[in-house]
Amino acid sequence: MLQDNTLIYLQCSSTNKFLQCFDNGQVDGLGKKNKANTQWKVHSNEKGIRFQNVGFENRWLRIEKDGSLNALGSGGQLTYFEPEEIDSVFFYFTSSFIKQNESKNYCIGILPNGQPKNGEKTGKGNHGQFILKEVKKKKSIQKQQNLLKEGQIIWIKCNSTNKFLQCFDNGQVDGLGNKNKTKTQWNVHSNEKGIRFQNVGFENRWLRIEKDGSLNALGSGGSWTYFEPEEIENYHCFTSSFIKQKESKNYHIGILPNGQPKNGEKTGKGKHGQFILKDIKKKNLLKEGQIIWIKCNSTNKFLQCFDNGQVDGLGKKNKINTQWNVHSNEKGIRFQNVGFENRWLRIEKDGSLNALGSGGSWTYFEPEEIENYHCFTSSFIKQKESKNYHIGILPNGQPKNGEKTGKGKHGQFILKDIKKKNLLKEGQNLLKEGQIIWIKCNSTNKFLQCFDNGQVDGLGKKNKINTQWNVHSNEKGIRFQNVGFENRWLRIEKDGSLNALGSGGSWTYFEPEEIENYHCFTSSFIKQKESKNYHIGILPNGKPKNGEKTGKGNHGQFILKKAKKKLIQKQQNLLKEGQIIWIKCNSTNKFLQCFDNGQVDGLGKKNKINTQWNVHSNEKGIRFQNVGFENRWLRIEKDGSLNALGSGGSWTYFEPEEIENYHCFTSSFIKQKESKNYHIGILPNGQPKNGEKTGKGKHGQFILKDIKKKNLLKEGQNLLKEGQIIWIKCNSTKKFLQCFDNGQVDGLGNKNKINTQWNVHSNEKGIRFQNVGFENRWLRIEKDGSLNALGSGGSWTYFEPEEIENYHCFTSSFIKQNESKNYHIGILPNGKPKNGEKTGKGKHGQFEILPRYK
Repeated sequence: MLQDNTLIYLQCSSTNKFLQCFDNGQVDGLGKKNKANTQWKVHSNEKGIRFQNVGFENRWLRIEKDGSLNALGSGGQLTYFEPEEIDSVFFYFTSSFIKQNESKNYCIGILPNGQPKNGEKTGKGNHGQFILKEVKKKKSIQKQQNLLKEGQIIWIKCNSTNKFLQCFDNGQVDGLGNKNKTKTQWNVHSNEKGIRFQNVGFENRWLRIEKDGSLNALGSGGSWTYFEPEEIENYHCFTSSFIKQKESKNYHIGILPNGQPKNGEKTGKGKHGQFILKDIKKKNLLKEGQIIWIKCNSTNKFLQCFDNGQVDGLGKKNKINTQWNVHSNEKGIRFQNVGFENRWLRIEKDGSLNALGSGGSWTYFEPEEIENYHCFTSSFIKQKESKNYHIGILPNGQPKNGEKTGKGKHGQFILKDIKKKNLLKEGQNLLKEGQIIWIKCNSTNKFLQCFDNGQVDGLGKKNKINTQWNVHSNEKGIRFQNVGFENRWLRIEKDGSLNALGSGGSWTYFEPEEIENYHCFTSSFIKQKESKNYHIGILPNGKPKNGEKTGKGNHGQFILKKAKKKLIQKQQNLLKEGQIIWIKCNSTNKFLQCFDNGQVDGLGKKNKINTQWNVHSNEKGIRFQNVGFENRWLRIEKDGSLNALGSGGSWTYFEPEEIENYHCFTSSFIKQKESKNYHIGILPNGQPKNGEKTGKGKHGQFILKDIKKKNLLKEGQNLLKEGQIIWIKCNSTKKFLQCFDNGQVDGLGNKNKINTQWNVHSNEKGIRFQNVGFENRWLRIEKDGSLNALGSGGSWTYFEPEEIENYHCFTSSFIKQNESKNYHIGILPNGKPKNGEKTGKGKHGQFEILPRYK
C-alpha cells in the first residue's frame, strides 16, 4: 500500500479517525473518510516515503526540527519518512532527515484529542500508530471513466448543488440545471491534449476557464477549452490544461452552493470542484429495421395511418397502424407503416402530410434531436427548394402544414421502441422442427383446436390434446400437424377457407411474421402461386376467418406457447430399467393397482405395494411387473382387455408416448402384428377400458411417479454392514423386533431395551442378525415358515435384504436357494411372528433399520 502513486487514508489509532490537512497546512487526526483532504498520495523512492495531500496538492506532510507536525512541506528533505510495521496491523513513521542528521527518532504522532503530538515525544505506542486504508474506486467512478471518451454525451452533476452544469445562449454557465434540458448535456471531445466539453443545446459553446479564473462556455474549442481530469473518491475534478502548462497554476472548474461559477484559481478538489458524470443513454431507434411508435408531443398520442393513406396524431399504442418500419440509408430516414405496408410517410410540395408515398425521394426525412424529442425535416424539399418543411401534428390530432411547422411542440415527437416480449422471443424458438405448441388466438384469447373431421376453431382449452400442434420446419416454411389427430395438417384453401384437412403437402406451408408481440401466418403456396397474402385468421366468435380477408390485425394475430414438459421430463427418467414407479391415472386421479388374480383397476392407493411397478426396458419396449405380485405383468389381450396376467413375454411390451404432461402406452405387439393402436386405458370408475377404444385422451393418460427412498432408507443401507448394531422397527406394529431368553421373538419391543438390539453380520452369503442381549440367539426362519432366534449363526440364519419404498424386506437365503421359495421375515399387527411362507413384501414384511451405536 506504500507503493508510489497509491492513494491512502491514514487512520489514527489514538482517535480512530483520519489524518486530515487544512488549507493553511495544519493537520489533525479528526478527519472523515469521504473528504479529499483526508486522502494522501504516496511518493516512494530510495530516500523513503512522502505524503502529498490530495485536497491541497501543495501540502506535504513533515516533522519540523522542533518536533512539530504539519503539512507545510513542499516535497523536500524534511518530508521523507521511514515506515515500520507493527503486528502486521499498524504502521509508524520516523522522520528520515532528522534520524540521519540528528540521530534522533522523531515519529508522526496524534493525541487522543486529535491534535498533533510532538515528534520527539512520540514513540511506537498508540499515539504513533496508524492503519493504512486504500482509497478504493467505487463502481460509480469506474463507470464514469468510460464517459470521458470521444463522442460520449454526458450530464455533469455538481456535488455542491446536486444539480447539473448548464449553459445559456450567452455562453454563461451555472450549476442549477435540470436533467431534462438539452442545455445540460455536453458532448465529450477527447484527444492527447485533454478533454473538452461542447454544449449540446448550444453547439457553439465550449466550456473554458479564463486567465482571471472565471468559468464560462464562451470557448470555441481551442486551447483554453482543454481540461485535465482527475478522480477524487467518487468524483471527478477538472484542471485547465492550458493554464497549468503556461502559468504552472492549477485552475479547477468550480461551482458554489448557490449554483454560481467559482473562480478557478480559488477552486481546489473539495466539494465545490467535484462532479459526477452521468451517461445520457440514447437507444438509436432510427436504425434500419427498427419498428417504432411515433408519439406526438402535441397530442400525447401516436401517429397513425389509415387505409386511404391519411394520417393523424390520435392513434393508440395497441394498434398495428400506429407502428412504423424504419428504413435508413445515406439519403435519410423513411417510415413505412406496418399495418398498411404500401403506405410511406411524406410531405407534399404544398406542405401537406400524408402516407401516400411509395418509398421514393419524397419520403426521405432528416432527423434532428431537440432536448428529449425528435424533429423531422423533408430531405427532398430541403435539397430542391432550400426550405425546411417539418412533420407536424396539431393539438386536435390533424396534420399541420409542413411549411408552417417548426421545431416547437407541434413538430416534436418521442420515438418509442416496440419491444418484443420474452413471449415473442420464446415464440421464435417454438417455430423449430419438433416443437409442440399451443396457438393462442388474439381475437378469442383461447386456443386453436382441431376436430376429428378436420375442421378448426379458436375456442380450444389448454388442457386438450387437440389444441396442441407439432411444428415442422424446413426451407419451404412452417407446417402445423395436430397432436390429437395426427392425420390433420393446418392449411388455407384456394377460396380462403381455413381447415386442417391437409396431409402435409404444399398447401400446408406457412410463412411466419412477427407483429408486435404476436405472430401472423401467410400461406406460402398461395403467396407464391397467386401473389396474394392469405393469412390464418380467427373471428371473435371463434370461427375461422377467410384468409383473403384476414390481415395482420387482431383477427390474424397469434401468441405461441410451448407445451411445457417439466413434469414429463422427470417422468422420462422413470422408464429406465430397474426403476420402481407408481402409475397415476388421469381419469381417476388414483393409482393403477394389481390384484392376486391378475386383474387391474385405477383405484389404488399410494401406500400399497400392489400399486408399485418394476420397469423393465430394452430395445423391444417397456414392460411393467407388479412389485406386490411378482408373477404379474401388465398386458393388453388381442380382444383389447387389460390385465396383469402376462408373464413378461411379447404381449407385455408397450411403446410409450409423451402427451403434454402425461404418458400414453401402446401395445407394441398388437401394433406390430395387427397394425392397430391399442392403448392402456382406465375409465373414470376405475375399471379398465378396452384398448382398441382407448386413444390418447384423458382415459389413456398417465403420470409416472417415482417411489422415492428417503434418507432413512439410505441410512438403513449403510447399517447392514458387518459390525453395525441396529434396531429393527416393524411397520405393522411401529415397535421393535425383540428377542427373549428362550429364543422366541415378537414385534412389541421398546427402544431402550438391550434385547431389541441386533448385531449385523454381513458377508458374501448374506446378512445375519445376532441379538445383543442374548448373544447365543440368531434370527432365522424354519423350514415350516416359523420365525424365531434359535439359530446359532449357521446357514438358516442368512437373509437377503431388499428395499421396498422406505422399508427393508428380508428373505431367507437358505430356503430360497434350496426350496426356490420366498420366505420373508414377518410380524403381525398384534406383534406375533407371521409365517414366512405367507409373508410377502407388504406391511407385515416391512421394517425400518435404525442405528444403535456402541
